[in-house]
Amino acid sequence: MKRSPALWIIVIIAFAAAGCASHYHREREGRLMLYLKMPEAKSVLFACSLDRFTPRKAALRDSFWEVDVPAGRSFSYFYIVDGEIYTPPCSQKERDDFGSLNCLYTGQ
Repeated sequence: MKRSPALWIIVIIAFAAAGCASHYHREREGRLMLYLKMPEAKSVLFACSLDRFTPRKAALRDSFWEVDVPAGRSFSYFYIVDGEIYTPPCSQKERDDFGSLNCLYTGQ
């Protein structure tokens, strides 16, 4: 079966887009460090339920945006990337009061 070049272009773009951002966290010295790989972003803010979703600036370190919160607490969160709300891929999500999805960190 022969596939069209347009189909291959769509597949390649989909894989490239999926690989553009990665997200993970690590605990260090009583703090939970969250990392978002999105080097093309001009600004990244982090908002979480621990402080009533008050946006705070993430710091760009190499190609990762970094933010920290107290370790040992559960919370929901999202990012604001270049003015647009962004919920990264995460294992647990919940709907907020406005119907949007937020990531949920449960300490696991």
